[in-house]
Amino acid sequence: MCYDNGWVTIGNKTAKRRNVYRNFLSDGIQLCLDTGGRREEVVELRWDMIHEINNTISYIEFNNLKVERMLGDGFNDNVQTNVIPITKDLRKLLFKLGY
Repeated sequence: MCYDNGWVTIGNKTAKRRNVYRNFLSDGIQLCLDTGGRREEVVELRWDMIHEINNTISYIEFNNLKVERMLGDGFNDNVQTNVIPITKDLRKLLFKLGY
């Protein structure tokens, strides 16, 4: 998807054409694919969730929101966090995004 083919028609009677392409969408989609996280888990990622070992980034650790909601408020301390290893492609994307 790019700016040229991002045009959609909204509405039936008074059809308006608008472009829904945004520059950050390709990076967001790539981040979802590389981490394997759910949509809202990827949206809530922060730089401090990236952990380093020997001064090289090695994994991302974030909360499993689906399980936290299923168990309820009192049991969130017992939920295991998701650990995503940093692959070469994910490392390139993180450096591109400003890490």
